[in-house]
Amino acid sequence: PSSACAYFFFDSRNAESELSLHEKCIRSLILQLWHQLGRMPAALKDMYGDGPSHPEPSLAVLEAALQTIIGEFQHAYIIIDALDECEDRHKLLRWVKDISCWRGGRLYMLLSSRRERDIEDSLAIIDGLGRVSFAGGSANPDIVKFLDESLVELTKWNDEIRALIRYTLLEGADGSFRWVALQLEELVQCSNLRSLKQQLHALPKNIEETYERLLLRASKRDDLRRFLQWMAFSERPIGLEELAEVVTVDFQANDRPCYDRDLRYMDVRDVLTICSGFITQFKGMFEAFLAIQPH
Repeated sequence: PSSACAYFFFDSRNAESELSLHEKCIRSLILQLWHQLGRMPAALKDMYGDGPSHPEPSLAVLEAALQTIIGEFQHAYIIIDALDECEDRHKLLRWVKDISCWRGGRLYMLLSSRRERDIEDSLAIIDGLGRVSFAGGSANPDIVKFLDESLVELTKWNDEIRALIRYTLLEGADGSFRWVALQLEELVQCSNLRSLKQQLHALPKNIEETYERLLLRASKRDDLRRFLQWMAFSERPIGLEELAEVVTVDFQANDRPCYDRDLRYMDVRDVLTICSGFITQFKGMFEAFLAIQPH
């Protein structure tokens, strides 16, 4: 084949999956390119020539094999998403720097990451690397539209205060629609100008800090954790009545976990209050916002 494309997404949410490790990325890219090659490349035969008894190849051997397999194609396209999620990214960044020195024009790469200093510093010294920012203009029109439509409904504030809210949120958004929406939810609850200005002055810096504040402020933290766990691992979206039943299992019982109807919420809509900012509703079903990051 004349061309091939391989993709890897670093994901640190599940440590057991090893999707946050550089070696996992290299192995995945090798596997994808091998399948597209349609035959066993010599580099893999050399690594596993003795079958199962052959020792596991080192990271250096895997990286060399990947380079050889890429050379089997006239054009190879590799997409690596969320570099900042890689746990051992010093290895990843070293590898990216190494492959940038390859010659022959066979490899094309697209990398995405949040703006982290070590990543920016490592990529800045690579010749021929173009940079595209999605935190600015490309995301702002949607955010601006949402913000303008929402501010119209804040009739208790005059035009000057609404303009202040608009300016402050757009300045801190950094392209994150969700960050703006969550800050707006908090600002709506301000009952006087002093509390509003205090809130605007102490906005969280990013989406992670926003969720951290929400978790720390949760009135029923244990119930919130249970709700989010069920939504995170459910094979399908969960209905409100189903979600409310989660807390009826008493894990603190003396013998073993048991069902206790007295733990059931009298009004299932209380779930919405407890999970405010963490879940979204569509067609009567709910899903959780988990580990949201503005890639």
